[in-house]
Amino acid sequence: MKNIFPRIALISLVLLFIVFLVIGNMFIYNQQRSNYLNDFKESQQTDIKLLSQLAREGLISQNYALIEWFFKTWGQDYQTVVSLNLKNHNGFALSKYKRRIAATGDTITLTNNIELYDGSYTITLISDTIDIESKLEHLQLQLFLVNLGATILATLNIWFLFRHFTIRHLQQETRLRRIAEEKLRKQEVNRS
Repeated sequence: MKNIFPRIALISLVLLFIVFLVIGNMFIYNQQRSNYLNDFKESQQTDIKLLSQLAREGLISQNYALIEWFFKTWGQDYQTVVSLNLKNHNGFALSKYKRRIAATGDTITLTNNIELYDGSYTITLISDTIDIESKLEHLQLQLFLVNLGATILATLNIWFLFRHFTIRHLQQETRLRRIAEEKLRKQEVNRS
């Protein structure tokens, strides 16, 4: 019964340690995911503003070929772009780019309106978050490895501490018992 208590205490402490690590990991993961998504959205907002400025210049000069070429080049150069469209107020597509490979993860859709003398135009940028998912998978692996190492080190440390204190306690009991046995022998020798 006495041997079971240190094992139960060791297992309990290790499980408690693992629970705290998992909760900490969930917090870190969610915080990093939120930061990555916010940074990505800000980057995409900047991109759509730049695209709107170029489209405005192309629309004013009625150079639709330049807009088409630039949207296609932009879409091909940036792997995150799923589609990029410019439509007039009637919904007619003046320029369209669509990636051949469908989005594998979540997508973010941003729009921006361009107001000109002849009407309004809408640019729609749909982006894939595959890069963010890749970074998060790498973060998960790093957190798992760090937690595994920390759990192993903590378990070994706790095990050695329990073992040390248990052995010290047993050694003290053995020493006290030997002293008591010596006293009993001396008393028996003195009686006889």
